[in-house]
Amino acid sequence: MNHRTIESLVLVFGLFLSACANTTAPTTNTAKLSGTLYYNKYAEIHKIDLQSGEVSQLGPTQDPNVFPDGRFVSVAGDGLIISSAGGAQQRMVVKENHDVPFDITFDDFFHNPRLSPDGQSIAYDDGQQGVCHVVDLQGTLLWTIGNETFGSIEHYERPVWGKDGSLFVQGEFSNGGIYKIAKDFLSWRRIDPDLGSPSKPAVSPDGATVAFVANGDIWLMGNDGSNPRQLTTGKRSADYPTWSPDGKWIACYGPTHDVLFVAVADGSIRSEEHTSELQSRQYL
Repeated sequence: MNHRTIESLVLVFGLFLSACANTTAPTTNTAKLSGTLYYNKYAEIHKIDLQSGEVSQLGPTQDPNVFPDGRFVSVAGDGLIISSAGGAQQRMVVKENHDVPFDITFDDFFHNPRLSPDGQSIAYDDGQQGVCHVVDLQGTLLWTIGNETFGSIEHYERPVWGKDGSLFVQGEFSNGGIYKIAKDFLSWRRIDPDLGSPSKPAVSPDGATVAFVANGDIWLMGNDGSNPRQLTTGKRSADYPTWSPDGKWIACYGPTHDVLFVAVADGSIRSEEHTSELQSRQYL
Protein backbone atom coordinates (compact mmCIF):
# COMPACT_ATOMS: atom_id res chain seq x y z
CA MET A 1 0.00 0.00 0.00
CA ASN A 2 1.57 3.26 -1.05
CA HIS A 3 -0.24 6.61 -1.18
CA ARG A 4 -4.00 6.50 -0.80
CA THR A 5 -6.62 9.21 -0.49
CA ILE A 6 -9.01 8.66 2.41
CA GLU A 7 -10.68 12.09 2.36
CA SER A 8 -11.58 13.76 5.66
CA LEU A 9 -11.34 11.30 8.50
CA VAL A 10 -11.08 10.47 12.14
CA LEU A 11 -8.91 7.41 12.54
CA VAL A 12 -9.47 4.85 15.26
CA PHE A 13 -7.71 1.57 15.18
CA GLY A 14 -4.62 0.79 17.21
CA LEU A 15 -2.55 3.36 15.49
CA PHE A 16 -2.87 7.11 15.09
CA LEU A 17 -1.58 8.77 11.99
CA SER A 18 0.43 11.94 11.54
CA ALA A 19 2.83 13.73 9.26
CA CYS A 20 6.00 12.83 11.08
CA ALA A 21 8.94 13.58 8.82
CA ASN A 22 12.63 13.10 9.40
CA THR A 23 15.17 15.84 8.71
CA THR A 24 16.29 13.75 5.75
CA ALA A 25 14.03 11.82 3.40
CA PRO A 26 12.17 9.22 5.51
CA THR A 27 13.16 5.60 5.21
CA THR A 28 10.44 3.57 3.51
CA ASN A 29 9.45 0.47 5.42
CA THR A 30 7.92 -2.20 3.17
CA ALA A 31 6.34 -4.27 5.95
CA LYS A 32 2.73 -5.21 5.25
CA LEU A 33 0.01 -3.35 7.12
CA SER A 34 -3.29 -4.87 8.12
CA GLY A 35 -6.15 -4.01 10.41
CA THR A 36 -9.03 -1.56 10.38
CA LEU A 37 -8.89 2.19 10.70
CA TYR A 38 -11.95 3.95 12.11
CA TYR A 39 -12.41 7.60 11.30
CA ASN A 40 -14.79 10.55 11.14
CA LYS A 41 -15.57 11.95 7.72
CA TYR A 42 -17.30 15.17 8.63
CA ALA A 43 -19.94 14.00 11.17
CA GLU A 44 -20.05 10.35 10.03
CA ILE A 45 -18.04 7.40 11.36
CA HIS A 46 -16.42 5.22 8.71
CA LYS A 47 -13.95 2.36 8.78
CA ILE A 48 -11.42 1.23 6.20
CA ASP A 49 -9.80 -2.18 5.84
CA LEU A 50 -6.12 -1.40 5.30
CA GLN A 51 -5.47 -4.48 3.19
CA SER A 52 -8.44 -4.33 0.82
CA GLY A 53 -9.20 -0.61 0.98
CA GLU A 54 -12.88 -1.39 1.55
CA VAL A 55 -14.72 1.43 3.33
CA SER A 56 -17.90 1.05 5.41
CA GLN A 57 -20.09 3.80 6.86
CA LEU A 58 -21.22 3.24 10.47
CA GLY A 59 -23.36 6.23 11.38
CA PRO A 60 -23.65 9.94 12.21
CA THR A 61 -21.59 10.19 15.41
CA GLN A 62 -18.06 11.35 16.30
CA ASP A 63 -14.95 10.38 18.33
CA PRO A 64 -15.35 6.58 18.05
CA ASN A 65 -13.60 4.20 20.45
CA VAL A 66 -14.05 0.53 19.60
CA PHE A 67 -14.77 -2.31 22.05
CA PRO A 68 -13.08 -5.72 21.55
CA ASP A 69 -16.38 -7.17 20.29
CA GLY A 70 -16.75 -4.48 17.61
CA ARG A 71 -19.22 -2.25 19.42
CA PHE A 72 -18.09 1.34 19.83
CA VAL A 73 -18.70 4.29 22.09
CA SER A 74 -19.00 7.67 20.40
CA VAL A 75 -20.46 11.15 20.73
CA ALA A 76 -23.88 11.73 19.17
CA GLY A 77 -25.78 15.00 18.85
CA ASP A 78 -27.66 14.34 22.08
CA GLY A 79 -25.14 12.53 24.26
CA LEU A 80 -22.69 9.67 24.74
CA ILE A 81 -23.81 6.43 23.07
CA ILE A 82 -22.77 2.81 22.54
CA SER A 83 -23.43 1.40 19.06
CA SER A 84 -23.47 -2.13 17.69
CA ALA A 85 -20.56 -3.21 15.49
CA GLY A 86 -22.33 -2.12 12.32
CA GLY A 87 -23.78 1.02 13.87
CA ALA A 88 -27.41 -0.01 13.38
CA GLN A 89 -28.30 -0.26 17.07
CA GLN A 90 -27.54 2.44 19.61
CA ARG A 91 -27.94 2.81 23.37
CA MET A 92 -27.68 6.11 25.22
CA VAL A 93 -25.15 6.04 28.08
CA VAL A 94 -25.32 9.70 29.16
CA LYS A 95 -27.89 12.04 27.65
CA GLU A 96 -26.81 15.62 27.06
CA ASN A 97 -28.35 18.02 29.57
CA HIS A 98 -28.64 21.73 28.94
CA ASP A 99 -31.48 22.47 31.33
CA VAL A 100 -31.95 26.01 32.61
CA PRO A 101 -30.64 27.26 34.99
CA PHE A 102 -27.44 25.97 33.45
CA ASP A 103 -24.93 24.34 35.80
CA ILE A 104 -21.69 22.73 34.67
CA THR A 105 -22.12 18.98 35.19
CA PHE A 106 -20.79 15.72 33.77
CA ASP A 107 -23.66 15.45 31.28
CA ASP A 108 -23.19 18.75 29.44
CA PHE A 109 -20.42 18.09 26.92
CA PHE A 110 -18.63 15.00 25.59
CA HIS A 111 -15.27 14.61 23.87
CA ASN A 112 -12.72 11.78 23.39
CA PRO A 113 -14.60 8.90 25.08
CA ARG A 114 -12.42 5.89 25.94
CA LEU A 115 -13.45 2.46 27.24
CA SER A 116 -11.61 1.08 30.28
CA PRO A 117 -9.59 -2.17 29.93
CA ASP A 118 -12.18 -4.11 31.96
CA GLY A 119 -14.97 -2.84 29.72
CA GLN A 120 -16.92 -1.39 32.64
CA SER A 121 -16.20 2.36 32.50
CA ILE A 122 -15.90 5.18 29.99
CA ALA A 123 -13.62 8.19 30.48
CA TYR A 124 -14.10 11.39 28.48
CA ASP A 125 -13.38 15.09 28.67
CA ASP A 126 -15.96 17.84 28.39
CA GLY A 127 -14.18 19.69 25.59
CA GLN A 128 -15.12 22.96 27.29
CA GLN A 129 -14.00 23.44 30.90
CA GLY A 130 -10.90 21.23 30.90
CA VAL A 131 -12.44 18.51 33.07
CA CYS A 132 -12.50 14.72 32.61
CA HIS A 133 -15.25 12.42 33.83
CA VAL A 134 -15.53 8.66 34.31
CA VAL A 135 -18.94 6.96 34.12
CA ASP A 136 -20.06 3.35 34.20
CA LEU A 137 -21.91 1.80 31.24
CA GLN A 138 -25.23 2.83 32.78
CA GLY A 139 -24.16 6.47 32.80
CA THR A 140 -23.56 6.85 36.54
CA LEU A 141 -20.79 9.33 37.36
CA LEU A 142 -17.87 7.64 39.13
CA TRP A 143 -15.07 10.21 39.12
CA THR A 144 -14.33 13.76 38.02
CA ILE A 145 -10.75 14.81 37.26
CA GLY A 146 -10.05 18.52 37.40
CA ASN A 147 -11.85 21.51 38.84
CA GLU A 148 -15.10 22.70 37.27
CA THR A 149 -15.03 25.97 39.18
CA PHE A 150 -15.00 28.95 36.84
CA GLY A 151 -11.48 30.39 36.59
CA SER A 152 -9.80 27.24 37.91
CA ILE A 153 -6.21 26.64 36.79
CA GLU A 154 -6.64 22.85 36.86
CA HIS A 155 -7.45 21.69 33.34
CA TYR A 156 -7.25 18.10 32.08
CA GLU A 157 -8.33 16.50 28.82
CA ARG A 158 -7.82 13.56 26.45
CA PRO A 159 -8.00 10.71 28.97
CA VAL A 160 -6.58 7.33 27.93
CA TRP A 161 -6.52 4.15 29.99
CA GLY A 162 -3.48 2.17 31.04
CA LYS A 163 -3.71 -1.61 30.86
CA ASP A 164 -3.90 -1.84 34.67
CA GLY A 165 -6.83 0.60 34.94
CA SER A 166 -4.75 3.70 35.59
CA LEU A 167 -5.61 6.79 33.58
CA PHE A 168 -3.37 9.17 31.65
CA VAL A 169 -4.52 12.72 30.93
CA GLN A 170 -3.14 15.82 29.28
CA GLY A 171 -2.84 18.91 31.45
CA GLU A 172 -3.48 22.35 30.03
CA PHE A 173 -2.22 25.88 30.58
CA SER A 174 -0.45 26.35 33.95
CA ASN A 175 -0.57 22.61 34.74
CA GLY A 176 0.53 21.38 31.32
CA GLY A 177 2.07 17.93 31.01
CA ILE A 178 1.12 14.24 30.92
CA TYR A 179 -0.31 13.01 34.22
CA LYS A 180 -0.76 9.44 35.42
CA ILE A 181 -3.72 8.84 37.72
CA ALA A 182 -3.68 5.75 39.93
CA LYS A 183 -6.38 3.15 39.27
CA ASP A 184 -8.01 3.99 42.61
CA PHE A 185 -8.18 7.67 41.44
CA LEU A 186 -6.74 8.84 44.76
CA SER A 187 -3.38 10.09 43.53
CA TRP A 188 -1.77 11.40 40.37
CA ARG A 189 1.53 12.87 39.25
CA ARG A 190 3.14 14.38 36.19
CA ILE A 191 5.34 11.79 34.46
CA ASP A 192 6.64 13.36 31.23
CA PRO A 193 10.07 14.91 30.83
CA ASP A 194 9.84 18.68 30.91
CA LEU A 195 9.31 19.32 27.19
CA GLY A 196 7.12 22.41 27.29
CA SER A 197 3.53 21.33 26.73
CA PRO A 198 3.42 17.61 25.85
CA SER A 199 0.02 16.45 24.67
CA LYS A 200 -2.10 13.67 23.14
CA PRO A 201 -1.01 10.66 25.27
CA ALA A 202 -1.58 7.21 23.76
CA VAL A 203 -0.83 3.99 25.65
CA SER A 204 0.65 0.94 23.91
CA PRO A 205 -1.40 -2.28 23.82
CA ASP A 206 0.82 -3.94 26.44
CA GLY A 207 0.49 -0.89 28.70
CA ALA A 208 4.25 -0.40 29.01
CA THR A 209 4.80 2.66 26.80
CA VAL A 210 3.13 6.04 26.34
CA ALA A 211 3.39 7.92 23.06
CA PHE A 212 2.81 11.65 23.11
CA VAL A 213 3.38 14.82 21.10
CA ALA A 214 6.01 17.41 22.05
CA ASN A 215 7.36 20.29 19.97
CA GLY A 216 5.81 18.93 16.80
CA ASP A 217 7.19 15.38 17.07
CA ILE A 218 6.14 12.02 18.46
CA TRP A 219 7.93 10.89 21.63
CA LEU A 220 7.82 7.65 23.61
CA MET A 221 8.34 7.02 27.33
CA GLY A 222 7.68 4.29 29.86
CA ASN A 223 4.31 4.35 31.63
CA ASP A 224 6.12 5.82 34.64
CA GLY A 225 7.86 8.51 32.55
CA SER A 226 11.13 6.59 32.27
CA ASN A 227 13.42 6.41 29.23
CA PRO A 228 11.90 9.15 27.06
CA ARG A 229 12.99 9.12 23.43
CA GLN A 230 12.06 11.10 20.35
CA LEU A 231 10.58 8.88 17.62
CA THR A 232 10.23 11.42 14.82
CA THR A 233 12.39 14.42 13.98
CA GLY A 234 11.86 17.21 11.51
CA LYS A 235 10.10 20.46 10.80
CA ARG A 236 6.66 19.00 10.01
CA SER A 237 4.23 18.90 12.91
CA ALA A 238 3.19 15.42 14.06
CA ASP A 239 -0.07 14.96 15.90
CA TYR A 240 -2.57 12.47 17.35
CA PRO A 241 -0.45 9.32 17.77
CA THR A 242 -2.17 5.95 18.03
CA TRP A 243 -0.82 2.42 18.30
CA SER A 244 -1.21 -0.61 16.07
CA PRO A 245 -2.64 -3.68 17.85
CA ASP A 246 0.75 -5.41 17.82
CA GLY A 247 2.52 -2.35 19.26
CA LYS A 248 4.97 -2.14 16.36
CA TRP A 249 3.62 0.99 14.67
CA ILE A 250 2.54 4.49 15.58
CA ALA A 251 0.13 6.20 13.24
CA CYS A 252 -0.10 9.98 13.27
CA TYR A 253 -1.04 12.89 11.05
CA GLY A 254 0.40 16.26 10.18
CA PRO A 255 -0.20 19.78 8.85
CA THR A 256 -1.45 18.71 5.41
CA HIS A 257 -3.52 15.87 6.91
CA ASP A 258 -1.20 13.27 5.40
CA VAL A 259 -1.15 10.03 7.32
CA LEU A 260 1.97 8.10 8.25
CA PHE A 261 2.70 4.76 9.87
CA VAL A 262 5.95 5.04 11.85
CA ALA A 263 7.86 1.97 13.05
CA VAL A 264 8.36 2.06 16.82
CA ALA A 265 11.69 0.22 16.54
CA ASP A 266 13.53 2.71 14.32
CA GLY A 267 11.22 5.53 13.24
CA SER A 268 11.07 4.38 9.62
CA ILE A 269 7.89 5.20 7.71
CA ARG A 270 5.73 2.54 6.09
CA SER A 271 3.29 4.62 4.09
CA GLU A 272 1.54 7.94 3.83
CA GLU A 273 -2.17 8.61 3.49
CA HIS A 274 -3.24 11.97 2.06
CA THR A 275 -6.36 13.17 3.81
CA SER A 276 -8.37 16.31 4.48
CA GLU A 277 -10.02 17.47 7.69
CA LEU A 278 -8.58 14.60 9.73
CA GLN A 279 -9.84 14.71 13.30
CA SER A 280 -9.45 11.51 15.35
CA ARG A 281 -8.95 7.81 14.84
CA GLN A 282 -8.33 4.29 16.12
CA TYR A 283 -6.42 1.30 14.78
CA LEU A 284 -7.76 -2.24 15.35
